[in-house]
Amino acid sequence: MDATGAVKERAARAFQRITPGIILGKTAFYKDQSTARQAHSDRLGVVLLKALKAVTMGSATALDTLASCGAIETVIHVLRVTRSWREGPTRDEFEDQLVPTVYYLCRIDKMRLARAAR
Repeated sequence: MDATGAVKERAARAFQRITPGIILGKTAFYKDQSTARQAHSDRLGVVLLKALKAVTMGSATALDTLASCGAIETVIHVLRVTRSWREGPTRDEFEDQLVPTVYYLCRIDKMRLARAAR
């Protein structure tokens, strides 16, 4: 495994601790979010999704690690939630990251594709 593959594998393992709530900025600390705080949470969610997308574009080992830690279910859940948001730049930014991420997560392996379809 080359250096880039090793970094992506390590990053894939780190995504085990990322939940839909973290990506969507809906943590227990922010139940009564101000507009500014929500905007910050949205930006953080987009950054996390960009990082996840970059990892999914990498090695097959990283994809297997992500699949085993529930990344497919997390991304699908976030995609479902964002589909319920009203049209706007935030929704577009999330979907711009989510759709290719789902594609990369599901490519090559029919089992991962079946998990996403559920």
